[in-house]
Amino acid sequence: MRIASSMIYQQAITTIDSNQVSLATLQGQMSSGLRVQTASDDPVAASQVLNAQQAQDDVTQWQSNSTSLTNRLNLENSALMAVGSSLNQVQTLVIEANNATTNDADRTAIAQQLQQQLQAILAQANAQDGQGRYLFGGTQDANQPFTLTAAGVVYSGNSQMDSLPVAANREVGGTDPGDSTFLNLRSGDGNLAVTAGATNGGTAIVTNAQVTDYTLATGDQYSLKFNGGIYTVTDTTTNTQVASGNYTAGQSAEHIHDCPESHQPRVAGRADAVAARSEPDLDLRRAAGAPGCPDAHH
Repeated sequence: MRIASSMIYQQAITTIDSNQVSLATLQGQMSSGLRVQTASDDPVAASQVLNAQQAQDDVTQWQSNSTSLTNRLNLENSALMAVGSSLNQVQTLVIEANNATTNDADRTAIAQQLQQQLQAILAQANAQDGQGRYLFGGTQDANQPFTLTAAGVVYSGNSQMDSLPVAANREVGGTDPGDSTFLNLRSGDGNLAVTAGATNGGTAIVTNAQVTDYTLATGDQYSLKFNGGIYTVTDTTTNTQVASGNYTAGQSAEHIHDCPESHQPRVAGRADAVAARSEPDLDLRRAAGAPGCPDAHH
């Protein structure tokens, strides 16, 4: 079989072209430091590269989210500390205004200072982060959440806590919404509230009401009544009298009612300095929004 010279020349040209392509590929790999330039170079390796790049991008975003959350939570903490300082100042001013030696001019000055503290608290409630987002607006953090009107403070945010992903399948909550932080406050000490009954005609004074054993809470509400030197405790949820006995005005009322079934205290608690002089009727109930109901025992 005779091979024409043209075929030999064509084969040589094809080999040279192939070598030039290989040379260009190697030069590209050397200059970029990457073995896979395009997906066609190595489809399997290219897929692995894309997966690794996506994982790296996710980690970078999670780190950014963690930094953002940390910054916002630090700002929230600073704002709440400032609010606490203002509230302490308000308490001091109110006590000062209640002093018998304070005259009208002094009270006018105190009223002005109280207005200043109100504005200071409002400013903290409308605090922003470095990106102009409001800390206490919930997920509606683009608009100012609190506005002071003639009728009082109006909240225009929502009740949802903002959150960001910080790892695979894990999100962390950010700053607290303003309504739960500033408006929906628990009464009493957050767990226990003691108030005079609606028909109370007595002069009882309750101080230092507290619960000492939350595990004994029943969830019921109780009424504590005094008649001279006799007290009665009624479970107003079941309308059942659970305890009664002698009581001396001024003593602490502690463990004053027992569970009818086990004769064990329903709630271990106390209320110091209870002064009963004319048949007072006290309503003992859990604080609004408090978990469980560590009621009564006062």
